Amino acid sequence: MENKFLQNDEYPPSEDTFFIANNIENEKGEYALDIGSGSG
Repeated sequence: MENKFLQNDEYPPSEDTFFIANNIENEKGEYALDIGSGSG
């Protein structure tokens, strides 16, 4: 998973985000978006 859009002041992804990204099967494209998980 690339962090090319991550800025210095943003919350970095944690291990659950990488787990989902590495194990999801996206049938309609090559991208998945994790919104709000772990944001406090």
